[in-house]
Amino acid sequence: IKLTPEGHWISATGAKYPKSWLVSWDDQAPIRVRPGLPDSEWKHRFKYWEGAVTAERLDGENVGRGFLEMTGYEAPATK
Repeated sequence: IKLTPEGHWISATGAKYPKSWLVSWDDQAPIRVRPGLPDSEWKHRFKYWEGAVTAERLDGENVGRGFLEMTGYEAPATK
């Protein structure tokens, strides 16, 4: 399985998250996974992104729904 991030957005805390992912495997056409609500960052003790996602073919046909959690996108430390 290959995951390729597409673009990014920067949250209010300064963390940089992918806008969507292309998911591909074997010789299958890639599927785009994108959030329903991009600004779904958990902004408390530690920060991470979680939320509902949709999966679609590159022609826009909806092929699924899911839930995604992303960690490791902390904002860079400031001096």
